[in-house]
Amino acid sequence: YFDLSMYKRYVDIVYLPSLEMGGYIPLLDKAKLKALPPASNKVDVKELNYQKGDVLNLFYVGGLGANYQLHELFKAVSQLEDVHLTFCTPEEQWKALKGEYLEYLSDNILIVHESGEGLKPLYEKCHLAILFVKPKEYWSFAVPVKTFEYIGYGKPIIAAEGGKVGKFVQENDLGWTVPYNSDELI
Repeated sequence: YFDLSMYKRYVDIVYLPSLEMGGYIPLLDKAKLKALPPASNKVDVKELNYQKGDVLNLFYVGGLGANYQLHELFKAVSQLEDVHLTFCTPEEQWKALKGEYLEYLSDNILIVHESGEGLKPLYEKCHLAILFVKPKEYWSFAVPVKTFEYIGYGKPIIAAEGGKVGKFVQENDLGWTVPYNSDELI
């Protein structure tokens, strides 16, 4: 609240990842809020280097928890032999929530705990990046940093419908937006 009171007093414009986020920030005059402008009008996503019959490699990097529920992703991938998922999340989060995903673990799902330079070979191996998380209020305004990392690596994205990320992916032709349901994802 102290920071916000200083912003109110001394700042002319506060840039947010989305204007929707402004509804969650008290004290600030809504007229001072602006959405961050896009880096460019066109994001260049690489061609999907995949042939029917190949193994399709999916990659998720990010959190796991109350705001990052990915059960439908695990459920879908566990049913598809020709699809592999590399799931990269902090080790402590995986240890805490692994039990929720055990029924879906299979040979085509690899759990890793990399960061920084350790992510580079994982990005190079994958065909598609995943932001297929269960929609909830948080996702109505939040866009994780990994969205832009995925874009930086030129990876098409599969996002869940019903949130800011899904809308962003759809509006910028960055991949596919799918209802949060394993059958729809399949």
